[in-house]
Amino acid sequence: MSKKSNPRSLKVAIEGCCHGMLNNIYRNIPKSVELLIICGDFQTIRNQGDLKCIAVPQKYLKMGDFADYYTGRKKAPVFTIFIGGNHEASNYLEELKYGGFVAPNIYYLGETGVVWYKEVRIVGWSGIYNKENFMKMRESAHVPFNRSTIRSVYHYRKDDYLKLRLLKQCNSSVVLSHDWPHEIHEYGNRDYLLKKKPFFKSDMEKGELGSPANTALLRHLKPRHWFSAHLHVRFLAKVAWNSPKRQSVNGSEDMKSKKLKLDNNNDAESDLGLDDFIDERIQNSVEDKKDLDGLNSNQDSNADEIDLEFGK
Repeated sequence: MSKKSNPRSLKVAIEGCCHGMLNNIYRNIPKSVELLIICGDFQTIRNQGDLKCIAVPQKYLKMGDFADYYTGRKKAPVFTIFIGGNHEASNYLEELKYGGFVAPNIYYLGETGVVWYKEVRIVGWSGIYNKENFMKMRESAHVPFNRSTIRSVYHYRKDDYLKLRLLKQCNSSVVLSHDWPHEIHEYGNRDYLLKKKPFFKSDMEKGELGSPANTALLRHLKPRHWFSAHLHVRFLAKVAWNSPKRQSVNGSEDMKSKKLKLDNNNDAESDLGLDDFIDERIQNSVEDKKDLDGLNSNQDSNADEIDLEFGK
């Protein structure tokens, strides 16, 4: 990963939840893309043993495509960076908690991680927020997991958060999280979001949509872009650091016309292709307004840790 190349020529593809469907994702990426970022639920399932270490509803328990890339039968056609979500083969990712290559050309950022790619700083942390576990120090997970640990191993903790709080702001920074920042829906088209996902309304009213830890990091790091996944819906939010919550954009077409689009269009679980294509120029000047992209979210009390889309 080099810091010398011109970021103005960098073309990046952003994928929301992967769910093991790498073949479909790579098949739909334009040849001009040189970096793919995947925002969680990657599912590094290598064998039948890994299937016992992932928390998903039984009907979604599948091998997926990763095993071919792990064994070398296939190679990722574009350099890929990903973070973990709440549907992962946690035993394998625990082996690489500080990050590393899970397969040729596929790099995992770890529980928390920072890398530079062509003058762009990519910051990410894996997992989701859980208010019961967040303030507990992370402990080493042991395989085999039991019914509790298989669902708590992917809860990020306060020590993960503190590591990222030590970072300084960076004009060319991108931050990745699996769940959304808390109440980020107030900075975008809330009505459009509710039209697509009406069952979010209760969590919005209770103030439980999104992660407060992500919001704290957002305010601290002030990244140029923030990408998330988890809720399987396209949503764009823009945060102006010098002003309160901005007014909603009028209509989905307005959202699509913004400089940076969010396209986690996974309304049907089978449609897990390329979510967005970005030819984004990272500028060196400081702007008053930063783009924040919410692709996913988590709630404070996800009892079963199942994506909301799965349960509806």
